[in-house]
Amino acid sequence: MIIWKKIRTGEWIPWTYLLMLVFDLVYNSLVYCGGQWVGTHTKAWNIETSLDQQIPVIPWFVGIYLSFFLFCTVNFLVMGYFEKKKACLFLCAELLAKTVCGIFYLCFPTTNLRPEIVGTDFWSQALVGLYQMDAAVNLFPSIHCMDSWFCVVVIRNIRNVPGWHRVITWIWAVAICASTLFTKQHGILDVAAGIALAEICYACVVRWKKTERFRQWMEKKLA
Repeated sequence: MIIWKKIRTGEWIPWTYLLMLVFDLVYNSLVYCGGQWVGTHTKAWNIETSLDQQIPVIPWFVGIYLSFFLFCTVNFLVMGYFEKKKACLFLCAELLAKTVCGIFYLCFPTTNLRPEIVGTDFWSQALVGLYQMDAAVNLFPSIHCMDSWFCVVVIRNIRNVPGWHRVITWIWAVAICASTLFTKQHGILDVAAGIALAEICYACVVRWKKTERFRQWMEKKLA
C-alpha cells in the first residue's frame, strides 16, 4: 500500500514527467513514421563507408539491439527519480534532437544494403523478423544510438546515481551502439551522428537562454 501511494502521488517520479515521456514517445513515432514514408517513397542515399563493408553480421546482437527499449525505459525513470532538474533538461534536449532527426529524415533520407540472412537458428530468424518490421530508412542520425547516449550524458551529470549504475549504463549504451553495426541496422556515420547529436543538444539546452522559460515551466510542473 505504501509503495502504491508513493507511485500514485508522484512522490517517487512526478506524473508530469511520465506524461512528458508519453508525449516524447508520440513525437518520436511521428518523426519515425514520417521519415519512413519519405524514405520509402523517394530516393534515399547510401552513405555506408568502406569500413562498414568489413563489419560482419552477428545475429545474436539483435538481442542487445532490442534491449534498447528496456535500457531507455529504466534510465528515463531513473532520471525522474534522482534529479528532476536534469530530467527536465533531458526532455528539452530530447525534443530538440528528435526535431533535428526529423529534418534529416525528411530532407536527407538514407538507406543501406542489408545482407541476406541464411541461418535458421533463433537469432538469425529474429534478425530476419527485425528486417521485415523495420525498413532500411531513418538511418542518419541513429535514434537508437542517440537515445542510448542521452542516458549516458544525463546519468553522468546526476551525482546521486550509484557508481555501478553509471558503469552499467555506459557499457550497455556502447553495446547497443555496436549492435546497430553488427545487425546492419546502421552504419558508422549514423552511429557517430547519433552520439554527437545527444552531446550537442544536451549542451545547447544547458547553455541556450531561449529554452529558459520552457525549462522553468517544466521544472515547476515537476516540483
